[in-house]
Amino acid sequence: MCIGVCDSAGVTAYGFAPYCGRLSSLTRAAPGKAVEGNSCPPAEHEGCTFTRELMAEGLNLKGRATGAVLEFIVDADAGSVALRINAGPPVIAISGLPHGVRLRPFVRLFERPDRVTMSGFWTPC
Repeated sequence: MCIGVCDSAGVTAYGFAPYCGRLSSLTRAAPGKAVEGNSCPPAEHEGCTFTRELMAEGLNLKGRATGAVLEFIVDADAGSVALRINAGPPVIAISGLPHGVRLRPFVRLFERPDRVTMSGFWTPC
């Protein structure tokens, strides 16, 4: 699975893959079109800094993701997205996004038994 944020149009997404502990970039040309993984960010995000390895080297949630709590902290004013795993320290995943960027929750499930529960507060785009 891949859990994270996407732009308001749902075209570009940045997600954390618990299996390997990495940040991925995904895009699709339009709703209903195929999703492409690890694509280049759009022009408006080219100046951003992305932290590819979001967990300490050699660590991941492979086989341990059930029940894990992932918290995404979006600061639209600062143009950043941070990730906190199981109440640990936040790690900046993305910085340098345009001021006031509008993002929404994103999840991509790959396996039939995968499940995600979302809670918290966000403003719909």
